[in-house]
Amino acid sequence: MLQQNIIHDNLEEFLQSDFSTHVHLDLQLTDLNIEDKNFILLNKALQNCSEYETLKLNFNGQIEQQITEDQIFLLFRDLPEYKKLTTLSLDFNQCNIKLSDLVGIKILKQFLQKCLQLKKLQLQLFDNRIEKQGINTLINSINEMKNIEGLKFDFGSINVQNTEILALSKTFSKFQNLFSLELLLTNCQIRSQGACSIFQELSNCKNLSKLIINFGLNQIQDQGVSEISQMLKSLNKLTLFYLYLWDSQISDQGACYIGEGLQYCQNLIDLELSLKNKIGTQGAKELGIQLINVKNLITLELQLQQNQIEDDGAISIGNWLKNCNKIKELQIYAGANRIRSQGANAIIQGINNNIILQKLDLSLVKNEIDDEIILELSQLTKIEQFFLHLANNQITDQGVLKLAESLEKLQSIRNILLSLRQNMISEKGYLSIGEKLSKLKNLQILSLTLGKQEQYLNSQGLQNCKNINILKIDLSFCNSLDEQTYYIQKGFKIKRLTDFEVKYPDD
Repeated sequence: MLQQNIIHDNLEEFLQSDFSTHVHLDLQLTDLNIEDKNFILLNKALQNCSEYETLKLNFNGQIEQQITEDQIFLLFRDLPEYKKLTTLSLDFNQCNIKLSDLVGIKILKQFLQKCLQLKKLQLQLFDNRIEKQGINTLINSINEMKNIEGLKFDFGSINVQNTEILALSKTFSKFQNLFSLELLLTNCQIRSQGACSIFQELSNCKNLSKLIINFGLNQIQDQGVSEISQMLKSLNKLTLFYLYLWDSQISDQGACYIGEGLQYCQNLIDLELSLKNKIGTQGAKELGIQLINVKNLITLELQLQQNQIEDDGAISIGNWLKNCNKIKELQIYAGANRIRSQGANAIIQGINNNIILQKLDLSLVKNEIDDEIILELSQLTKIEQFFLHLANNQITDQGVLKLAESLEKLQSIRNILLSLRQNMISEKGYLSIGEKLSKLKNLQILSLTLGKQEQYLNSQGLQNCKNINILKIDLSFCNSLDEQTYYIQKGFKIKRLTDFEVKYPDD
């Protein structure tokens, strides 16, 4: 009898199984003892499994033992043709393998050419050493596959040549049934021309519904995203789009190009943007204006930290969020900008309009927020998880008392995290928050990021709270051993705890 969805994390266990029963096989070999004999044994086993429909091989993170190129040859040599294989995942991320055209790349190409019926392919080679034009060779073998519907390539931290970028980009348009693509090219020394060629070719993949692009830590610049508007205009079936362009020399103009494209994506329900760059107020403002019609989102993550955004940019983002009243999960990271209370309040007002919101992670650390901040979220009657990061601002007891009163209104919360360190809050302010937290009747999980003299845990109400059963304290920013001991002792005074987790500075 054929078995379904077999997962093995132990080679010996797999070798003792009945190979003839395997149809969907997932081998998690991240802890494999890296010896030639194990690759030979695995190869012999795979030779007897030609009826596979799914094959997943995961060696991710084998850096210390280091898989050799010869072992890659031993693993893939003389394997049969897999005529029924429709799903293949090869994960060699962070294995530090040196793959030459004559040995490692050649044997991988030969194996891929025996898997021509694939519908889904994942090829992950992040942080390995691939010889010049090696990526090109692999791409050529993939071009022969006619039934591809889903692709995932991770070639991060590999110096990808311009000719390889061009070959890679032209591959996508050959797959007319492609509906899912993940292209992860972080730190690949990609420049504007390479990024443009990829966006241009992706315009032809009109059936895409899921697209994930990670070009972080490259030299994309504004010109590199100039074609993204036309691409997104063509991809009107997209429901999920993740774009990561962190540290890629993007400024206001680049943000405008991205916004111009996203305005056409009115079917999006899941959006992530990672734009930690040199974006200023004008870029954020235009981004918010262009996105005003993207209002069917259910999941949204905005990473706008470490830019140069001021209040006007934050206000524009807030106005957009007012239109997104279907969001259930929202994450906004806008730390290390120049946002004041006016901008923060605009974002909060926009969030408050999402009345079915269940999870909120809001980070406005290291800005210029003072006591004028108003945490008005009273319409969020369904929120269960709330993570609030306001560290490194200018909030005093006056502001924190208002925050405490606002928190008390969120009676649906089950899980809360607070990070308010490095403000101007006294013991009185922290105690007021502790007392208000103790009145959240559904609160079960309390997480606190603690710095110096933060007295939440000294609150009598919190210590006597009957519903908090899990406490997590992050002491990463607390270097005093005496203070660490003090916080831990206070934490144990919460009477109904069943789990107490502590993160230390060296963790």
